[in-house]
Amino acid sequence: QALRQTEGLIISIIQLLDLDLKTPDHITLSRRLGKIKVSKKSYESEEPKVIVFDSTGLKVMGEREWMNYKHGTRQRKVWRKLHIAIEDGEIVAHTLTIDTISDTAEVSPLMEQIEAPISEALGDGGYDHTATYAAIDKHNENKTSKSAVITIPPNIGFQKIRNSDHKERLRNQETIEEHGRAGWEQITNYGRCSQVEGTFSRWKRILGGTIKAKNDKNQIGEMKIGVFILNETLKKNPRKARIAA
Repeated sequence: QALRQTEGLIISIIQLLDLDLKTPDHITLSRRLGKIKVSKKSYESEEPKVIVFDSTGLKVMGEREWMNYKHGTRQRKVWRKLHIAIEDGEIVAHTLTIDTISDTAEVSPLMEQIEAPISEALGDGGYDHTATYAAIDKHNENKTSKSAVITIPPNIGFQKIRNSDHKERLRNQETIEEHGRAGWEQITNYGRCSQVEGTFSRWKRILGGTIKAKNDKNQIGEMKIGVFILNETLKKNPRKARIAA
């Protein structure tokens, strides 16, 4: 339905402009969606970046929702997981996976999309894993002599503190033990993580909380377009974009 609406919108615009152009039908748009290439801002600057990680769930719209509505059945809903890394509200890296993939497993793919070194990385306790620390260290190995500050609260309920843990994990735990969790958040300015919640809020207000495409390639293409739209709205009017969040 969304592609049919897009087809109709393009036809209307071409007619208003009195142009002699053909409009691709919704089937062609669907086929090309999986191959779409969206221009991306280059992050080749040597200036280190402060990155915030997080993820959110997006429901896949399809026949199961229609059957639930039409026949009152209880078909299981299908979800996808959008993983992002942001810098000052702008999405600098993103991946789309099935809902069973963990957050820590996608840190490395996210880092591969960022050219600049990382000065600091922030995330919630779900990112407290050796894979996260290893991916960030590996990213900075050939880019800078300085290691990144990693501001992630140790999830000691899941994994206890050991002397062999990453130095950043030990540092965070020592600060929490000395000043308490609230004190640690104030010292590290952990409130910056709320930026990513604002980004997800803008996504769902502007683009909705669902994915319209049916197959994997088209879903990835749809996410690329969504990221481009969000970054452009932030670039054109950053104050209004943040208020909308």
